[in-house]
Amino acid sequence: MATVAEQPTVADARNARDQAKAELDRLFTLQSELTAQIQECADQARLGKAVGDLNVLATEKAETDRALTDAEAALARAQQRFAEATAEADRQRFDAIVAEHRKCRKEFSATLRTACLQLGTLFRLRAEAGELSRSQTRTAGPSSSPIYYRDPFVDSALAEMDADLPKASDFITGHGPDVLIPDAHLGWRAEVKICPLNPKGEMKNERSRTVR
Repeated sequence: MATVAEQPTVADARNARDQAKAELDRLFTLQSELTAQIQECADQARLGKAVGDLNVLATEKAETDRALTDAEAALARAQQRFAEATAEADRQRFDAIVAEHRKCRKEFSATLRTACLQLGTLFRLRAEAGELSRSQTRTAGPSSSPIYYRDPFVDSALAEMDADLPKASDFITGHGPDVLIPDAHLGWRAEVKICPLNPKGEMKNERSRTVR
């Protein structure tokens, strides 16, 4: 039994199959030609005309018939080897896909965790900025009708922090090699939601500062 290392490649097996088929087609053509020649000789003989040697043609056709039988068996073996080589190549590719999928899933999980932490940081920083912005508010005028104001930069920065976060659809607009397209198999049906997360230790410290 052939080992994996001895298995023909798909290209080699396909080439062998095509050669076997070409040989079978050649023999079929030769068989048809010989049959026609034999029939013509027989017709000429019935008319009493000089004809070629029927025995030679009959012998050649018999040899061709045997060769055809062998060629059909050879083609069947070549097709079987091609099927086995294709199946082996498909299995190797399948195993590679499984390994790649596991690696990609692990990396995605790590990336998703990082994204959740980054989102948590965005929310936490925005909340802290909101608290600090209150101390930047100033008053002017009489106490009966005070006027409140603060540095326009503070309001501008808070508005920047409140801007909508990027969406997946933002990555499929425009042109060029950096533009992405939805997956052809799942498209938008496979969405992953993320939520803002924070390290447990940091949230404990945050609560402690709030209580004080």
